[in-house]
Amino acid sequence: MKRINRKDLPFTLINTVIMLVIMVVMIYPFWYVLVYSVSESSYVPGGLFLFPENISFDAFIVCLSNDDVVNGLYISVARAVVGSATMVVVSGMAAYAISKERLCGIKFFRKYILFSMYVVAGLIPTYFVMKSLNLTNSFGVYIFPAMANVFNIILIRAYMESLPQTIEESAYIDGANDFQIFWKIVLPLCKPVIAAVVLYSAVSQWNSYIDTQLYNYRNPKLYPLQYVLYNYMAAYTPSKESAMTKVAAVTPQSIKMAVTVIAIIPILIVYPMLQRYFISGLLVGAVKD
Repeated sequence: MKRINRKDLPFTLINTVIMLVIMVVMIYPFWYVLVYSVSESSYVPGGLFLFPENISFDAFIVCLSNDDVVNGLYISVARAVVGSATMVVVSGMAAYAISKERLCGIKFFRKYILFSMYVVAGLIPTYFVMKSLNLTNSFGVYIFPAMANVFNIILIRAYMESLPQTIEESAYIDGANDFQIFWKIVLPLCKPVIAAVVLYSAVSQWNSYIDTQLYNYRNPKLYPLQYVLYNYMAAYTPSKESAMTKVAAVTPQSIKMAVTVIAIIPILIVYPMLQRYFISGLLVGAVKD
């Protein structure tokens, strides 16, 4: 290990202490939620605590036996998977198209796409558009608006432009068309940036609940897990909370903590698997040879 210079020792110690404090401040809220969710509510002390008290998984059992939570989990997984997959296809094809200088009107299309990133119609016009397209009270409102994401299109385009043009030229000589080149050559080579944008999209879809409140609030069967959690946190459904807390060891607070843990776990599982692709995908295009 590299020896620390005596002159740098005070700075190193102070920096280490500050980083440890920041780490504790960031990690402890998650740890508190986890510990509370697996503790029997009657044994939970007031204030801060570090370890479970009389471990009990009754809150998770009650949550997973509740139709709202199970259905919300199903909707959240479905919109995260389907939304991310369709986004990759549509945004990837758009990025491939605008990366070609030979495309007629390419400058206009690039400016138009970039312009749409900064200028939005607003909440009310967007709602009327969704309603006119019959997307309200439907699962499609979670999928179709997110298919073309300008930020993701720009990231994918930057990666595609960094690929050697000789690969595509060789494919053209062998008789391949643009559609074949995109699916069989370009898209497989874009795994790092695809992983990055998939992570962006999946996290966004998983955490989203505002669109449910705007477009699907009349259809409880389309409530994602985050909206179910939002309802419990906001105490909008006290009758359901009381129905879910018939078990003596379970309280509304432990239900909230258990639902929060259920909502966090999938992201904690997926993120480490995509992290290395995520970092390399974001750095693509930042430095060019």
